[in-house]
Amino acid sequence: MANVNKTPGKTRRAEVAGGGFAGLTAAIALKQSGWDVRLHEKSSELRAFGAGIYLWHNGLRVLEGLGALDDVLQGSHTPPTYETWMHNKSISRETFNGLPWRIM
Repeated sequence: MANVNKTPGKTRRAEVAGGGFAGLTAAIALKQSGWDVRLHEKSSELRAFGAGIYLWHNGLRVLEGLGALDDVLQGSHTPPTYETWMHNKSISRETFNGLPWRIM
């Protein structure tokens, strides 16, 4: 990612609220662009919620741009289909016409 910090001799600073996906992504992108970043997270520990995380095509492109795609690919997989259930009945199955997506 190109350094877009355009203030000569002065580092721009950012305060990012929240260590979720959006906050971490913003913090990484800003840091790679030459900003001094401080991330604030109210929780003192990492918690697993037990739900699957779906990563769609555009999200995978962002992770690639941040240099994190290889790690994500190692910890995720692509099921044969994306299936939607309602009232214990499958109501649709999608393949997304070959667009990449992952679940972790």
